[in-house]
Amino acid sequence: MRVTVWTMMSLSLLLVSCTQLENERLFQCANDTDCSAGWVCKPLQRERTTSVCVKEGTDLSWMLADGSDGTIDGDDTISDTANDTNTTTNDTTTNDTTVNDTNSDIYEPDPPVPGDPISIDWPPSVDNYIMSAAHVNYIKTLTIPGKGGGGPVCCRDWGHRSQNYIYDQKSWNDNSLIDIAVTLNLQTGLDDRLASGEIAILLDHREFNGATDDPDDLVLVELFGRISNGSNISLATSGRGSFVLDGSNFGTGGTPAHFFNPASMAAGHLSAGPSNSFHLKLPLGAAVVEVPLSEAVLEATGTFDVEKITYVNGTLSGYFTREDLVAALNEYLGSPRCACLGLSEPIYSVTADNDLVTACLANADPCTDPEEDGCRYLAVDGDDNICGIIPIVNTMADLDLDESCRVSENCDFEGISLGLQWTAVPATIVVQ
Repeated sequence: MRVTVWTMMSLSLLLVSCTQLENERLFQCANDTDCSAGWVCKPLQRERTTSVCVKEGTDLSWMLADGSDGTIDGDDTISDTANDTNTTTNDTTTNDTTVNDTNSDIYEPDPPVPGDPISIDWPPSVDNYIMSAAHVNYIKTLTIPGKGGGGPVCCRDWGHRSQNYIYDQKSWNDNSLIDIAVTLNLQTGLDDRLASGEIAILLDHREFNGATDDPDDLVLVELFGRISNGSNISLATSGRGSFVLDGSNFGTGGTPAHFFNPASMAAGHLSAGPSNSFHLKLPLGAAVVEVPLSEAVLEATGTFDVEKITYVNGTLSGYFTREDLVAALNEYLGSPRCACLGLSEPIYSVTADNDLVTACLANADPCTDPEEDGCRYLAVDGDDNICGIIPIVNTMADLDLDESCRVSENCDFEGISLGLQWTAVPATIVVQ
């Protein structure tokens, strides 16, 4: 079942006389249970068995199928265009060649589908893990993409959960991070933190044969670190850098906290995810917060030189929620570095109506150390501080995660879509 919100604009492209719908939004449905109270499910066109929720008593006979009773007849078929070309930028979904497929009423681009998890024995300790790391990469660049005539140029179309599809039937990439980045100056923050080495994201390939094809798949581990004392940013960006890992990378022993299992390498193409185990470090003013992503997908093209991998054309897509962002902000403010604030309750919270709200401080005078600049930026009110402007994300959520918009116009969007482009070079990790 494809669930679509038909707006006045989109219906006018299909129907000549739409004056009766000026204040209506019609939701596609399968039966009456998909509609709100006082609405019923009626088919629009018999040749496509397309049904929408309409208000009881509304005269829409000019657009409903003759003799419609709200059900789909068993002899009806769905006419689908053979070999319709997918023109979405950076969308690797295979063109649809199915004619009359009865499942075509859901618009859901296919992300990489994970296979069966690989059985892996993790090293018994962090030191053992480091010593056994043979194929490590350092993410050299992280770029927030721009927009083109067809919406964001990267990185993923979320299908029927997407706001631009629900309202406007646009099969575009979804990427609210682009708009958030403009407000919060995220790209400059990423560039500066990467250049200083403050943000260092590493990818470690486990159960990997070191070749352009790995038919047995692999496990891709995400690690956070810092440039080692014997290295520097110039060596790191040239593929000769060494890194020390953060203690937060591991759970018990040498078991990493964040990884894709499985990932695949085929014809030099890396594909990993969807996974709920990828975290992204976002620079917010003087602070860097770690935000968990859901349904994260990582892809790139790899070139190989003596078992060392260089990645280009990388994309990262996923989403986070207001709750994810709130937890990341409060975790930073609740850390020992922000003890100067003397907080007794969280600064950030999410209401029952799913709005991100703040309880900003008037000042943070006790926080005078430069290391506490991030604490002030996140906690103190003001148009130049994150605490004063972060509620803007309430207007930028664009994914209908609970799919409430499929059955009611009184719905909201819970997920904030995210897409980044990246490149990576070889690296080593060391004990220091």
